[in-house]
Amino acid sequence: MLGAKVMLKCFANFFFFSAILFFCMVHNAVASGGATGNELLEDCSYALELDKENQSSENFLKGGYCLGYINGVASTHEMLAALLKYNKEKKTYSPILWCLPRNPSIPVGQVARIFVKYLKENPAELHRDGSVLLSAALINAFPCKEQSS
Repeated sequence: MLGAKVMLKCFANFFFFSAILFFCMVHNAVASGGATGNELLEDCSYALELDKENQSSENFLKGGYCLGYINGVASTHEMLAALLKYNKEKKTYSPILWCLPRNPSIPVGQVARIFVKYLKENPAELHRDGSVLLSAALINAFPCKEQSS
Protein backbone atom coordinates (compact mmCIF):
# COMPACT_ATOMS: atom_id res chain seq x y z
CA MET A 1 0.00 0.00 0.00
CA LEU A 2 2.84 2.41 0.84
CA GLY A 3 4.45 1.67 -2.53
CA ALA A 4 1.30 2.74 -4.35
CA LYS A 5 1.19 6.06 -2.47
CA VAL A 6 4.83 6.79 -3.28
CA MET A 7 4.28 5.85 -6.92
CA LEU A 8 1.20 8.08 -7.11
CA LYS A 9 3.11 11.00 -5.56
CA CYS A 10 5.99 10.53 -8.03
CA PHE A 11 3.55 10.45 -10.94
CA ALA A 12 1.79 13.60 -9.68
CA ASN A 13 5.12 15.43 -9.32
CA PHE A 14 6.24 14.31 -12.78
CA PHE A 15 2.93 15.44 -14.30
CA PHE A 16 3.07 18.80 -12.50
CA PHE A 17 6.63 19.60 -13.62
CA SER A 18 5.91 18.37 -17.15
CA ALA A 19 2.92 20.71 -17.31
CA ILE A 20 5.03 23.64 -16.05
CA LEU A 21 7.71 22.91 -18.67
CA PHE A 22 5.08 22.65 -21.40
CA PHE A 23 3.52 26.00 -20.45
CA CYS A 24 6.93 27.67 -20.35
CA MET A 25 7.63 26.45 -23.89
CA VAL A 26 4.19 27.51 -25.11
CA HIS A 27 4.56 30.91 -23.46
CA ASN A 28 7.89 31.38 -25.19
CA ALA A 29 6.39 30.55 -28.57
CA VAL A 30 3.36 32.79 -28.05
CA ALA A 31 5.37 35.68 -26.62
CA SER A 32 7.48 35.77 -29.74
CA GLY A 33 4.57 36.13 -32.14
CA GLY A 34 1.09 35.85 -30.65
CA ALA A 35 -1.84 37.28 -32.56
CA THR A 36 -3.06 40.73 -31.57
CA GLY A 37 -6.63 41.93 -31.37
CA ASN A 38 -6.18 43.72 -34.70
CA GLU A 39 -5.28 40.47 -36.46
CA LEU A 40 -7.96 38.46 -34.73
CA LEU A 41 -10.68 41.03 -35.44
CA GLU A 42 -10.07 40.53 -39.16
CA ASP A 43 -9.81 36.73 -38.92
CA CYS A 44 -12.84 36.37 -36.65
CA SER A 45 -14.91 38.63 -38.89
CA TYR A 46 -14.31 36.06 -41.63
CA ALA A 47 -15.29 33.29 -39.19
CA LEU A 48 -18.72 34.88 -38.89
CA GLU A 49 -19.13 34.50 -42.66
CA LEU A 50 -17.99 30.86 -43.01
CA ASP A 51 -21.49 29.54 -43.64
CA LYS A 52 -22.00 31.84 -46.64
CA GLU A 53 -21.18 30.82 -50.20
CA ASN A 54 -18.41 32.27 -52.38
CA GLN A 55 -15.78 32.53 -49.64
CA SER A 56 -12.22 32.80 -50.92
CA SER A 57 -9.87 30.11 -49.66
CA GLU A 58 -7.80 32.79 -47.89
CA ASN A 59 -10.84 34.11 -46.02
CA PHE A 60 -11.92 30.55 -45.23
CA LEU A 61 -8.48 29.84 -43.72
CA LYS A 62 -8.51 33.06 -41.70
CA GLY A 63 -11.95 32.22 -40.32
CA GLY A 64 -10.81 28.71 -39.46
CA TYR A 65 -7.72 30.13 -37.74
CA CYS A 66 -9.97 32.26 -35.54
CA LEU A 67 -12.16 29.31 -34.53
CA GLY A 68 -9.08 27.21 -33.80
CA TYR A 69 -7.59 30.04 -31.74
CA ILE A 70 -10.78 30.32 -29.69
CA ASN A 71 -10.85 26.55 -29.11
CA GLY A 72 -7.18 26.59 -28.08
CA VAL A 73 -7.60 29.38 -25.53
CA ALA A 74 -10.79 27.84 -24.13
CA SER A 75 -9.23 24.36 -23.89
CA THR A 76 -6.13 25.73 -22.20
CA HIS A 77 -8.33 27.55 -19.69
CA GLU A 78 -10.25 24.37 -18.91
CA MET A 79 -7.03 22.43 -18.43
CA LEU A 80 -5.52 25.10 -16.17
CA ALA A 81 -8.73 25.28 -14.18
CA ALA A 82 -8.47 21.58 -13.44
CA LEU A 83 -4.73 21.61 -12.75
CA LEU A 84 -4.04 24.80 -10.90
CA LYS A 85 -7.17 26.02 -9.10
CA TYR A 86 -7.68 23.52 -6.32
CA ASN A 87 -9.59 24.81 -3.30
CA LYS A 88 -8.04 23.00 -0.33
CA GLU A 89 -10.79 24.01 2.12
CA LYS A 90 -13.64 22.77 -0.07
CA LYS A 91 -11.52 20.01 -1.62
CA THR A 92 -12.86 20.86 -5.06
CA TYR A 93 -11.58 22.19 -8.36
CA SER A 94 -13.17 25.37 -9.64
CA PRO A 95 -12.94 27.46 -12.82
CA ILE A 96 -10.34 30.22 -12.93
CA LEU A 97 -11.69 33.05 -15.04
CA TRP A 98 -14.96 32.42 -16.86
CA CYS A 99 -17.69 29.81 -16.81
CA LEU A 100 -19.01 28.76 -20.21
CA PRO A 101 -22.51 27.27 -20.26
CA ARG A 102 -22.45 23.46 -20.11
CA ASN A 103 -26.01 22.32 -20.81
CA PRO A 104 -26.30 23.05 -23.62
CA SER A 105 -22.71 23.91 -24.39
CA ILE A 106 -22.00 27.09 -26.33
CA PRO A 107 -20.99 26.69 -30.00
CA VAL A 108 -17.61 28.12 -30.99
CA GLY A 109 -19.34 30.27 -33.62
CA GLN A 110 -21.26 32.04 -30.87
CA VAL A 111 -18.01 32.63 -28.97
CA ALA A 112 -16.56 34.13 -32.18
CA ARG A 113 -19.51 36.56 -32.38
CA ILE A 114 -19.03 37.55 -28.73
CA PHE A 115 -15.29 38.03 -29.37
CA VAL A 116 -15.80 40.17 -32.49
CA LYS A 117 -18.36 42.31 -30.63
CA TYR A 118 -15.91 42.82 -27.76
CA LEU A 119 -13.08 43.75 -30.14
CA LYS A 120 -15.26 46.27 -32.00
CA GLU A 121 -16.42 47.82 -28.71
CA ASN A 122 -12.85 48.12 -27.37
CA PRO A 123 -10.72 49.49 -30.22
CA ALA A 124 -8.17 51.02 -27.84
CA GLU A 125 -7.22 47.51 -26.70
CA LEU A 126 -6.62 45.95 -30.14
CA HIS A 127 -2.83 46.14 -29.81
CA ARG A 128 -2.94 43.69 -26.89
CA ASP A 129 -2.39 39.94 -27.11
CA GLY A 130 -5.35 38.06 -28.53
CA SER A 131 -5.59 35.53 -25.71
CA VAL A 132 -5.83 38.36 -23.16
CA LEU A 133 -8.59 40.00 -25.21
CA LEU A 134 -10.47 36.74 -25.70
CA SER A 135 -10.24 36.08 -21.96
CA ALA A 136 -11.60 39.58 -21.24
CA ALA A 137 -14.50 39.01 -23.65
CA LEU A 138 -15.37 35.67 -22.04
CA ILE A 139 -15.04 36.99 -18.48
CA ASN A 140 -17.39 39.82 -19.46
CA ALA A 141 -19.90 37.52 -21.17
CA PHE A 142 -19.72 34.51 -18.82
CA PRO A 143 -18.66 35.51 -15.30
CA CYS A 144 -18.54 32.67 -12.78
CA LYS A 145 -21.25 32.70 -10.15
CA GLU A 146 -20.19 32.16 -6.56
CA GLN A 147 -21.21 28.68 -5.51
CA SER A 148 -22.50 28.24 -1.99
CA SER A 149 -21.12 25.39 0.09
